[in-house]
Amino acid sequence: MKDFKYLTELPGTPQEQEWMRERLDTLSVKESIVLAAALDGDPPGMASDAIYQLLALPDYKICGYAGDYKQLGEYAANEAMLPKDVRPHLNLEKLGHTYAEAHPGKFCEGHYVEFPERPSVQRYDPQTGQLPEDTDWSVKLKAATPEKPEGVWIRLPDHQGDMDSNPDEISLALDALNAKSIQELTVLDTRCVLPGTWNLTEQYSDIADLMYDANDLGLALEGQCRKSDCFKEFLWAALEYENCQDLRFALEIARNPEFYDWISSDRLEEIAKKELQDQGVSEEIIGSDSIDLKAYGEEILIRNGYVPTSDQTGYIFSPPHDGISQNDSSQAPKIQM
Repeated sequence: MKDFKYLTELPGTPQEQEWMRERLDTLSVKESIVLAAALDGDPPGMASDAIYQLLALPDYKICGYAGDYKQLGEYAANEAMLPKDVRPHLNLEKLGHTYAEAHPGKFCEGHYVEFPERPSVQRYDPQTGQLPEDTDWSVKLKAATPEKPEGVWIRLPDHQGDMDSNPDEISLALDALNAKSIQELTVLDTRCVLPGTWNLTEQYSDIADLMYDANDLGLALEGQCRKSDCFKEFLWAALEYENCQDLRFALEIARNPEFYDWISSDRLEEIAKKELQDQGVSEEIIGSDSIDLKAYGEEILIRNGYVPTSDQTGYIFSPPHDGISQNDSSQAPKIQM
């Protein structure tokens, strides 16, 4: 594992440097390999440049276990599914060079790191000073073995499938720890992306169960966030509504958003206007500024059993059902919009 502390000393604001210190503190094995290759290909001159590179780590690809061009050629042959009778006639090193020309990257720590075809959409504008949130994960855990007691970080979810030759978080961590299975690992520390205090080591006696649920939560978050830009806001509200600090329960909530109804605070005026229109109030009065539409919209939601979130960003309600909700204090129907 390389030392990237020098990045925190690059010219930049104290906030940028602190953001990088926190981000690098839990850098996983996979991220360390990718970051080393990225920095070698494009050394940053400013703290903001390093932040861009850290944000772009998911866009890089580790191509199998290719530490040289011959091994990269073997990887390319497998990816191309070349017939077996062609293999004896292959010049693997030349094929590796051909692959690298078509897919530029760097050899790093026994792997070929393929650079993204197009730069990531920038999620950080130094001019605004608004630093990005690191939330595209579910659980980070630091695992160790007797041989490697200092441990390494694993960032979940892991995307390696059964037929995938590209190593991901878990397999790379096992390699770094000289372990053959996750059952050989001891958990030293955990972080959870969900708000609140999550004592994950107290919830699980088996590391495999912890990693399985954490991985499923990460995949569920990715899938739901692709469907809805506001899914994380909803999930945070649902966890608060249920007073949930249990990872298994959080996973069930993430998998079953239909058991809840969440309304953003931005829609308070819309809800108030619709209610007034349904009651026959004229558009002249509705648009006259004589009614506090936000306050009226909030009253409508609370009257119907919705609970405001602590940060006032939305209102959530779970109607009666036979599903997972543990909070049955309200019996009102959903707001029909």
